[in-house]
Amino acid sequence: MLPDSPDNREEPMGDHTENVKHQSSKEDAEISDPANASEDNQSNECEESAGDSIEQDPAIEELELRIEQLKAAADEAKDRELRAHAEAENVRRRSAREYEQVRKFALEGFSRELLPALDNFATAIKTAKDQGVDGNVLQGIELSVKTLIDAMSKNGISEFDPIGEVFDPERHMAMTSIEHPDAEPGTVVEVFRKGYLIHDRLLREAEVIVSKAPSADDAEQSSNESEE
Repeated sequence: MLPDSPDNREEPMGDHTENVKHQSSKEDAEISDPANASEDNQSNECEESAGDSIEQDPAIEELELRIEQLKAAADEAKDRELRAHAEAENVRRRSAREYEQVRKFALEGFSRELLPALDNFATAIKTAKDQGVDGNVLQGIELSVKTLIDAMSKNGISEFDPIGEVFDPERHMAMTSIEHPDAEPGTVVEVFRKGYLIHDRLLREAEVIVSKAPSADDAEQSSNESEE
């Protein structure tokens, strides 16, 4: 077999040359148009970034949910703190009131036991005056009574004498009622025993005699006498 003639060998070389030229022109086109290449790169980067963003969305949502939970827990803790503070303040005030009540009325029972002694002193002084006891003795008894009353007064204990007042069932104990020409019905006309208060609380009611309206016969007789 004869080797290819020179003419036959030139034709394939020509095809090879054209392929090389075509590839070279393509590379030249890419080099000559860098803007298109940059846009392609940016497009690819954006697509990759969007993909990463989509993948990160669940993690972000989880963080936001956790933040909301922490905020709610913080608000609840603050609310509990405020409630606890208010409750502590209420307890403090209530304890202070109770302490003040205990302090004010701690001597209530003891003071009530002293009242019969004061009544006896009052009776003794009245008897001594009626019997003309020596003035020095009487003065000594009165001074002792005054000292005792002053000590009780310093502890919030005071006496009251309701003579001439309107009868008050919460402060007075009516021993009896009598007709009295110079007093309106329901008026205290005589006091057997004085009443006592400890601060603003009744320690003992006063034992009194109260005036009453005259009976029908007495009213008719009085009317007849006035006509005459």
